[in-house]
Amino acid sequence: MRKIYFFLFVFVTSYNFAQPPVTSGSNWSVSNLTPNNALNFPTEITYGPDGFLWITERVGKKMVRVNKTTGAIFTMIDLSAQVYQAGGQDGLLGFAIHPELYTNIATTTNNYVFIAYTYNSGGRKLRISRFTFNNATKTLGSELTLLQGMPASNDHNSGRLIFGPDLKLYYSIGDQGNNQFANACSPILAQNLPTSTTDYANYPGKILRINTDGTIPTDNPTLAGVKSHVYTYGHRNPQGLVFAQDGTLFSSEHGAKVDDELNKIIPAKNYGWPQIAGYYDNMAYTYCNWSTASPCNAGSFSDDVCAAGVTPLTEYNSYPNGPSANFMPPIGTYNSTVSVVPTGGFLGWPTVAPASIDIYELNKIPNWGRSLLIPTLKKGTIYRAKLAPDGNSVVGDTYEIFHSSNDRYRDVALDPDGVTFYAITDNSGSTSGPSGSTAVTIVNPGVIVKIQYTGPTVTSPPIANCQNVNAVLDVNGSVAILPSQVNNNSTDDGTIVSYTLDKNTFNCSHVGSPQTVYLTVVDNQGGESCCSATVTVNNNPAFITPTGLSVPTVTNTTATLQWNNPTLATVEIRYRPIGTLNWTHVTSLSNTIVITDLLPGTNYETQIRRVCLENVSLYSLLVNFTTASNSYCAVSGISTAGHNYISNVLLNTINNASGNNSYSDFTGISTSLSAGTSYNITFTKPSIGNGARTCGFSVWIDYNRDGDFADSGERVAFTSSLIAASATTCVLNFTVPNTITIGATRMRVECMQTGTPTVFCGAIHASNPSEAEDYTINLVLPCGNLSTTWNGTTWSNGLPSSNKEVNFTGDYSSNGIVEACSVNVSGTANVVFRTNHTLEVTNAVVVAPGASLTFENNASLLQINSSANTGNIKIKRNSTPQIRQDYTAWSSPVINQQLLAFSPNTLPTRFYEYLSTGMTTATAYQSIVPTNNFVQGKGYMIRVDNNWSSIIPTVYNGEFNGVPFNGNVSQTLGIGYNLLGNPYPSPLNARVFLSNNSNINTLYYWTHTAAAVGGLYLVNNYAAFTVLGGVASAAGGAIPLDYIQVGQGFFVNTATGGTANFNNSQRTFGSASPQFFKTNTAEEKHRIWLNLNDENNNYNQILLGYIDGATNAIDASDGLILDASQSLLYNLINNLKYVIQGRELPFIDTDVVPLGLKINQSGTYSISFENADGIFTSQNIYLKDNYTATIHDLKQSPYSFTSQSGDFSDRFQVVYKNDLLSINDESDILVYSNSNETVIKSSHENIKEILVFDVLGRKLYDFQNINLNTFQINKLTTQTQTLLIRVVLSSGKVLTKKHVQ
Repeated sequence: MRKIYFFLFVFVTSYNFAQPPVTSGSNWSVSNLTPNNALNFPTEITYGPDGFLWITERVGKKMVRVNKTTGAIFTMIDLSAQVYQAGGQDGLLGFAIHPELYTNIATTTNNYVFIAYTYNSGGRKLRISRFTFNNATKTLGSELTLLQGMPASNDHNSGRLIFGPDLKLYYSIGDQGNNQFANACSPILAQNLPTSTTDYANYPGKILRINTDGTIPTDNPTLAGVKSHVYTYGHRNPQGLVFAQDGTLFSSEHGAKVDDELNKIIPAKNYGWPQIAGYYDNMAYTYCNWSTASPCNAGSFSDDVCAAGVTPLTEYNSYPNGPSANFMPPIGTYNSTVSVVPTGGFLGWPTVAPASIDIYELNKIPNWGRSLLIPTLKKGTIYRAKLAPDGNSVVGDTYEIFHSSNDRYRDVALDPDGVTFYAITDNSGSTSGPSGSTAVTIVNPGVIVKIQYTGPTVTSPPIANCQNVNAVLDVNGSVAILPSQVNNNSTDDGTIVSYTLDKNTFNCSHVGSPQTVYLTVVDNQGGESCCSATVTVNNNPAFITPTGLSVPTVTNTTATLQWNNPTLATVEIRYRPIGTLNWTHVTSLSNTIVITDLLPGTNYETQIRRVCLENVSLYSLLVNFTTASNSYCAVSGISTAGHNYISNVLLNTINNASGNNSYSDFTGISTSLSAGTSYNITFTKPSIGNGARTCGFSVWIDYNRDGDFADSGERVAFTSSLIAASATTCVLNFTVPNTITIGATRMRVECMQTGTPTVFCGAIHASNPSEAEDYTINLVLPCGNLSTTWNGTTWSNGLPSSNKEVNFTGDYSSNGIVEACSVNVSGTANVVFRTNHTLEVTNAVVVAPGASLTFENNASLLQINSSANTGNIKIKRNSTPQIRQDYTAWSSPVINQQLLAFSPNTLPTRFYEYLSTGMTTATAYQSIVPTNNFVQGKGYMIRVDNNWSSIIPTVYNGEFNGVPFNGNVSQTLGIGYNLLGNPYPSPLNARVFLSNNSNINTLYYWTHTAAAVGGLYLVNNYAAFTVLGGVASAAGGAIPLDYIQVGQGFFVNTATGGTANFNNSQRTFGSASPQFFKTNTAEEKHRIWLNLNDENNNYNQILLGYIDGATNAIDASDGLILDASQSLLYNLINNLKYVIQGRELPFIDTDVVPLGLKINQSGTYSISFENADGIFTSQNIYLKDNYTATIHDLKQSPYSFTSQSGDFSDRFQVVYKNDLLSINDESDILVYSNSNETVIKSSHENIKEILVFDVLGRKLYDFQNINLNTFQINKLTTQTQTLLIRVVLSSGKVLTKKHVQ
């Protein structure tokens, strides 16, 4: 048949045998071009270059030409002398006509026809020969053998031979029918690759690619170290080959009882047979290797029963860790993939027996577009499947019954007129026709059936024209485009009636990956035209928070969350038990998710946000839910002295001694048990002298975690015979089933005297001494029991989860959080986790040489157990923008990362470590040899590239390469300040780190917010964090969150030294919260952020807050100022400078908080309100200036003031009530002038001290140790001016009066 090239990529899910064939309609005519049996088992039909139909006859051993009008048959060559034919699928097979003959039939240069046939030479063999076409006689001759000596068989020879657009020959060889029927004792060789260039014995089950002289093309794939004719392998019986116009090769292939395949043929790919049939889905197919039976008896072969002594293997048995990296699944299985193994005879199986394949794209028949034609043997049907515009699927996933009869259709050819089709039929064989599963007699044996469309045709199809589109995600995280945006003046001489896009909605998964869309244009004649365009999807920096979060269903271990997500954009969900610090994160592209493995009877909180790479929305409001309690029934025994009881239980890590009690609750004691693992449980009891006092034991485990022990198999062990009174131990054995529900559950153990316990609720026995004890069991699945493999296209066994081993054998780009119990990256797989995405792994990560695992900026690798990793990963980290001579504090998340290799253009003398000296000085930084490696848990100050711009701040794109660090590490601390760093490829939860290190209160981050001037930093450059929260280094800077990012170095201060300890429990997800001011824990917090600025500089920021556990003295919530050399505002605690101050709850609005001020240069400054949370979102916040007797509402505007240089610890206070801000209290202090004196009089207390200031805040006088109730001062100034007189009373009360002198 003449293969008219199309692009084909089909997935078929349904067809309807009951529907009448299309060709029975009024616009079609069907006739037999030849009489019955005019052809002797025709194999292939092709529209020849002379306008005749060229056909090979498998049994007739001739190649003939047939007049397409009269049906007259002319022999081109009779190969009876060469061809050997004795079986059902051998003889004269396929042929290929050199393309030059279609250009010029009279050519004498490449006037060749290539033919494949079987011959006999010490057995059946395969030969491919070249024949010369004589245009004058219309015959073939001058045979030239190209390849011979290849295997051949009576079965599954395939035999399809075609030319590719590269002018190479492509030939399909089946598996020879091995492992079935008479060939059952011969092994299938579809997975065996040639060991040399002439190892033809291993060609079965392959598709070959051949030069026209029979040699091996130099660009053929190298497989198992050998370049041969083999192009692909793992095939069963691929009888159809066709090239699409774009050069894509497709094949139709017979399945066994299930899984006929439609394959896209890609060089070097493995199509799975015989271990995999169809998809790697473990459905209705097992591989029984009959050839391994001992003895092997082909005569006993059965499709239904495996050979004696041979174990049938499921696909998951063959590939427990997923298929090989180069496995290529089919793009369709003709609806022959089923979940239940079919029974009955051949005709009743779901397979259709596709005998060939051809493609129509001549655009003559209305609305056909590009259609695939598949002739089949079993169903007597030629199916038509219209391809989607991208060629990757079938429109409607449906096969249309194009033509059907009680026949076996072997092949079909297309006439260039675009409306005529020619199909050939077998002379005999099994078929059910279109009726279903009952054998029928062939009605048109050995004929050419002519099928012609007679209705209105497309005379002038439209011409589609496309343009590329740029789109931006909307605030909900998705975007839809219109056909009009893609259409670029498509044309037609009639009327275009529709414009359709194959896809028009995009979300975060498409950002950064240009998307190809197809526009289909249809005119009023039914003509179609398609064009493609590239849609570039851009991120949106302003997502809105998703709404409607609710928890409609909660069980003891699960919760169903749902929210409003009409566009199905990416949503990140986080949840945790209330009162804990670490969140669990998951992502969803839906509007609902079921969270599993929750703790029974536990209060949880959850939030959601929209996320796309680096852009995120705010989290939604917290929603709380409570899992149902596992209300296990009460049980009780009878405790009697001198009788049996449980004195010890030993199971795995449980080794618990107990006394003589009727019931003991030991659920605070736990151990982990793995599915599929056997365990011994050992009971200890006292030795009893009375021989009649025997004892029995029973053990129950709630395997499905439903709150009872009543389910089948949950009584896991018991004594079948009683334990002697004098014995002291009893050992029972049980195996944890693979069907467990993982998570924490309960075990109940019981003993009973003179019997074995049989009840787990209520009284163990009415009178016998007995005892029960309860323990907690953590049920786990061993890593590797379940696995799933990404082959570059699909997951082999469902999506990854925390109980699956995850294997990457093909390229992968993340679209959210991936969970796994372990990870293997093999072959040449390039695995990339994108920004804000996390790979969460319980155990180890293994990256094979040649493969790669990369984490983009803000992506992370989060590991639970301290397993040893193997192989290098790449972690990308971006600094904040820097200019030349800026420094960043770095820390390595991988092992053996060299300092200089990380920043190769930094001057070798500009790598520093920080040596503890108890103070921040330049000498604390010590240069380190840059060829040294980073030390895990240690921070390093590294100056940016010496060629960096000194004007434009630019991000440094750092890359760490090495084995990812995992597990515990400690760093020794010196008294004072120390430079540490996050040692992991995932963020640290700063609160958990602080709680694990009681010798550390505050974390400091070097920010280089403001550049140095003349080698000096004019403003503070250290952001700080305590359990109260974080403060920016200066107004407008980044406020530290609850996380220490990957690669981040940070300072700590300790008064006691000791160690800083890092462990995996401190690690968290890479998607850090953007909410600077919203508390992330359930504890009560009320916080205020204040800034110190002047006209040109943002000096620093402080945090003041009220929190659980804080006191008004120094405690863990307080953070000292690290660098007090600059102008700054500070919290004053015990005469020390603090950047963060936590104060005790409950908050009272009469509280007065002293602030200190340090000014290096006289001038005008301002104190401003940055933000607040908790009650301070509505509570008034005032700044009291004791020097100017001024009260200012900071929420209304910044407070501007002038100040001399100096350190002022008594000028400012934060207060919350107006009545505290009064500066005139007539009942206490009176100030007046008397001649040349100023008199200050106290009504109730003695005066301790008087200070006099001018309005600029300059102190003019300080009178101390007065201890009088009236004090007279000579005239304070000779000029009239306003003075501020501050009076300190003996009680400590401070009052300020304005006085005009």
